[in-house]
Amino acid sequence: MLKKSAAADRAAALVETVRPIVTKAMNDPELHEALRQAFATGREVTGEISGTPPKKAAKRLAKDRKLQRRVESSAHDLQKAVSGLVEAPKKKGRVRRAIGRIAIVGAAAGAVVVVLRKLRGGGGDPAV
Repeated sequence: MLKKSAAADRAAALVETVRPIVTKAMNDPELHEALRQAFATGREVTGEISGTPPKKAAKRLAKDRKLQRRVESSAHDLQKAVSGLVEAPKKKGRVRRAIGRIAIVGAAAGAVVVVLRKLRGGGGDPAV
């Protein structure tokens, strides 16, 4: 019985934490527009690349500057929408922000490495 009430308390606390975010998401026209723009741009890019083999799509994305700018624009619009939803912490975010940036840069670098390996046709040792 005690475990159920603790779980109910945690669920209630979670609902109270998330409620302002959901309310803002439902009522914020700027957020809606940013999401519409991001998904529209993403659909355009997907429409251009769909139907092509992954290797050709990766080559095209690597070479086509216009396509790269549109992908970047879509990502920026999504980032803007999400940052508008959740307010940044006031003072103690410096270290977390740095760690987050390092993680994003690392993920992007990893994605570039994977794409370059696919472009070169190297399926060799995944540990290298």
